Amino acid sequence: MMKVKVYDNGGATCDRYTVILNAQGDYVAMSSNPFDPQGFGQHGEGCGPGKHLGKRIKFEELPEDCKKLVRRDLLDAVVGVPIINKVLHQLHCEFFFNVGESGFSITPIPS
Repeated sequence: MMKVKVYDNGGATCDRYTVILNAQGDYVAMSSNPFDPQGFGQHGEGCGPGKHLGKRIKFEELPEDCKKLVRRDLLDAVVGVPIINKVLHQLHCEFFFNVGESGFSITPIPS
């Protein structure tokens, strides 16, 4: 199980949200709209948790696009996005990817 740590600095910087993805400190810092041309999303490593990142929040409190980016990162880290997409395409199904404080799960959904 992977557990993420999520922080919100209240909009003090363009990278309002920071999600630490693993114990090694790999992270993604992002605005509320990381996929938008005017948004921000950047990956890094070696980030330690703490108040310098803002207030700790639950994953569910992130904006939808931020959750989408984190889910993609975690999925890629576990199985590789190209591999899982190819397999699911061959199975003719979508998948439900759930991330929470306690970890994550991947469930195929027949189309």
